[in-house]
Amino acid sequence: MTSLFYKFLDKVLPRPTNRPSNGEFFFKFLIAVVIDIVGFATYLFPGIGEAVDIVWAPISSFLIYRLFGSSFFAGVGFLEELLPGLDFIPTASIACINEKYDIRSFIPFFGRGNRRPSSRR
Repeated sequence: MTSLFYKFLDKVLPRPTNRPSNGEFFFKFLIAVVIDIVGFATYLFPGIGEAVDIVWAPISSFLIYRLFGSSFFAGVGFLEELLPGLDFIPTASIACINEKYDIRSFIPFFGRGNRRPSSRR
């Protein structure tokens, strides 16, 4: 049963690549927008919405990780869904744009992991 589930995921959700083609980017962006809309839709149900966020947070995090291969954005998506009042942030869409254009390299405090600064003499 589990292997069937993962075979289904491999067909529906493409694994991350270094730079997606335009068609693959558009497909992933549409899925990312749907993930963000579902996360934002919990605002439609005051009180119940936060309870639904507890269920949606790990699902959203898994989908973001599966689509973009980023544990950073998966963690941000998880926290964004769990913390009240942050559901308006389109984390999956930002992760998709980051995969295409590498926006994290332009933001100093979002640097790339263990990269050490170059030593200048």
